[in-house]
Amino acid sequence: MSDFIEVVSKNRPNIKPGSLKSYNSAFNKALKTGIDIFEPEKMVEGLQDIPLTTRRNVLNVLSLYVEKSHPVLSTHYATERDKLNQQYMKDNEDGIISDKQSPNFISYEEFMNYIFEVGNHINNDRNTHMAYVILNFLIHRPLRNDLAGVRLMTPSEFKKLKEEEKTECYIISRGTSMTFYCNQFATTKTRPQEIRDIDGRARIELQKYIKKYKIKSGDIIFDLTKNAMSQLLIRTSQKYIQKNISTTIIRKIISSNKFLQSKIDQEEHSKSIGHSVAMDNLIYVKQQQ
Repeated sequence: MSDFIEVVSKNRPNIKPGSLKSYNSAFNKALKTGIDIFEPEKMVEGLQDIPLTTRRNVLNVLSLYVEKSHPVLSTHYATERDKLNQQYMKDNEDGIISDKQSPNFISYEEFMNYIFEVGNHINNDRNTHMAYVILNFLIHRPLRNDLAGVRLMTPSEFKKLKEEEKTECYIISRGTSMTFYCNQFATTKTRPQEIRDIDGRARIELQKYIKKYKIKSGDIIFDLTKNAMSQLLIRTSQKYIQKNISTTIIRKIISSNKFLQSKIDQEEHSKSIGHSVAMDNLIYVKQQQ
């Protein structure tokens, strides 16, 4: 199956490098089961022990891999993927954290107290300091694991890169100003370039870290793989609050703090006047020109 990248590139000639890398990773998960991909029932059964979203991604990639050579098999995998999509939507429609994630889900206030505690122990341990800086960044922009392997650049050096060379994530630093660029957001042909400001405490702590460890333009700031970053965050949260706080949990903590009450209010409002939230947003919620 070493031809995966070649086959998928032919099937999807406009696929972005970041997407191809993610697809390849998902395909390798299928291979690790030791099950022949041409035995779909056994494959679906063999993936049962991995998280639903990962299973869905693996099935999607398998469907893509065989869509030209074995279209019936491709349809089978796509059908199983769609079942998982429906299950995922159903599992999330009630707005209540899942049984699996509930033990690790904490309030925003608890999350901030946890970060404060980590900040009290950064002086003599680089990994703890790294975790603290990443956590402060994730409060500001709750991304997934995109900070893993992020590279420091000056604006002039970044501008020298051709579009096809922007295969990593970058922190672009000029004086006290910092921005974040990540080509891994490139999942569609029409996606605009992603340049996002880094402000407040996230910028301050990042600059302190860069200065302390003498990180220069062109250097990697956090020399971690995505998996290693996940493990760092989980080890840190286990140490300080006996929880497994991943980037997925952090995204839910931040979004819930910002939008949960307004979501509840809108649901109650929509119900009181006899239509759905979707209808409310489509027809009635408007901004002035």
